[in-house]
Amino acid sequence: MKKLASIFTASLLLAIFASCSSSTHTNNNNNSDSNNNNNSVLSGDAVIVADTTIEVVSLDTSSPLPATGEAVTLEGGPFTTVAGGTAAGGTPVHSTDDGLAATGAGLSAISIAPDTTVTISLSYSGSETLDYCSANSPFQTLVCTLGSDLVITRQSILDAMGESSTASISINVGKSGYDSKTSNVITATKYKITQVSDITSGGDDVLNNFVAFNNAIYFVANDSEANSRLYRYDGESITPISKINEHGNDYISDLTVYDGALYFRADNMASGGDKLHRYDGSNITQISDVWNGHADDIRHLAVCNGALYFVAYKTNGWKIYMFDGTNVTQVSDIHSGADDHPISLAALNGILYFSAVSTDNHGIKLHSYNPNTGIITQLSDIIPGGDEYVDNLTVANGTLYFTINHNQKLYNYDGTYTNQISDINSGGNDDVKNVTGFNGAVYFTANNGTGYKIYRYDGDSITQISNIRDGGNDKPSNLTVFNGALYFTADTSPDGYSKLFRYNGTNIAQVSDINSGGEDGPDNLTVANGALYFKASKLDDSMVLREKLFKLE
Repeated sequence: MKKLASIFTASLLLAIFASCSSSTHTNNNNNSDSNNNNNSVLSGDAVIVADTTIEVVSLDTSSPLPATGEAVTLEGGPFTTVAGGTAAGGTPVHSTDDGLAATGAGLSAISIAPDTTVTISLSYSGSETLDYCSANSPFQTLVCTLGSDLVITRQSILDAMGESSTASISINVGKSGYDSKTSNVITATKYKITQVSDITSGGDDVLNNFVAFNNAIYFVANDSEANSRLYRYDGESITPISKINEHGNDYISDLTVYDGALYFRADNMASGGDKLHRYDGSNITQISDVWNGHADDIRHLAVCNGALYFVAYKTNGWKIYMFDGTNVTQVSDIHSGADDHPISLAALNGILYFSAVSTDNHGIKLHSYNPNTGIITQLSDIIPGGDEYVDNLTVANGTLYFTINHNQKLYNYDGTYTNQISDINSGGNDDVKNVTGFNGAVYFTANNGTGYKIYRYDGDSITQISNIRDGGNDKPSNLTVFNGALYFTADTSPDGYSKLFRYNGTNIAQVSDINSGGEDGPDNLTVANGALYFKASKLDDSMVLREKLFKLE
């Protein structure tokens, strides 16, 4: 078979959209302000809603396209990628300026009802006549013709998957008699989102403080009398755990697993206020009584070198304390008889890091505590003699990261020096948050001056990852690694409708659409027992949003 003698001057555009035979169904394709069209971020989602269980089918192209102007090598020669063309609803897509290339639409979620189909539209333009097209799909028999549509029913996607979570369509196009062709592989990935809780029977469960422990997920929620309690969900049923105060709130927070038990702050009215407590799987026991007869004001729990550290208050202010499984001991006394104001504890390589008032009383500086020597050392003086405020200590990929208040840039501590990492909003406030390690890099959210986006730091440079609302504010949060992908929450429209998203290292795809076209409000993402748990709001029969616990698997 002969080789291609010249480069085709043609474009293949791939669009994914929903068509519906029911007059009551609303195509929920968001406007162009909310679409992904940022470098390698290309995806299209079909979200299928059924009662309290939501089947989610994510349609992703097999590989990312490079940025505009970079070369793509396919059979037949190099082709240059440019932005161009539109999919259904005005969604930007990528096409080629010179030659054939795999392309994909940057669609947001489309709500797919049972009587709805997913249509893949193939079109092209150029001087060459393209007459070769083939398609392979487990969904159904496909007739592949350039200039026409491949129509796939919702049910055929689910039927083809069966118990599996993925299936693929492979589309090849080119010119007969030549080796040159291009392949689009669209992978459908099925997720299931299930409502787990209804503790208040139709009301708001008011959920917070999720943690995985002892093959279950523990969380705080309101009971039927609107009192805050500790609950457990084991995959089958929800069980109330705490009732520390018979006729009032337990006010539980800071759930932390240590030495085979669950520790947390709780208000014990009989002891004068909040204290450190332990749940061993059977019983709840009060652990701390730092200030007898008064509230200990427990906060900032962290496990380090075989002990549990926390901040508590006494007459001389806030100090760091340690619980070794038997006794509670004061650790910090940077300012004898005065407040150390320690915050944001983090452990790395057997050393406890925290921020606290510096010895010269010039701001909140980075400190370390060595449990083997008992020595506290001040590590940062980024603003010499000035009021720096170190906060948001996070360990990611074996390195300590933090921010300081005067510009909220990202910094790290390499064991010797503190180093500024980010300057996204040059001369302004980056407001870095949600620092998370994923795939050997560090991801975080930051303000670029026009809105908040997700960024990746690979040790050398910083790259913007999300652009869900092109030129707008994504408001990403809750970055959480689950099943080899990075999940997060973000807004999809100027109205601030928050949904759950997934980034697999290449593409961003919307995962949740609990309230079709409206607010889901996912928050508190937590991984436990092979599922991703989060709280979200769902419309009840009276069209009122009610906060409940959901899981994605």
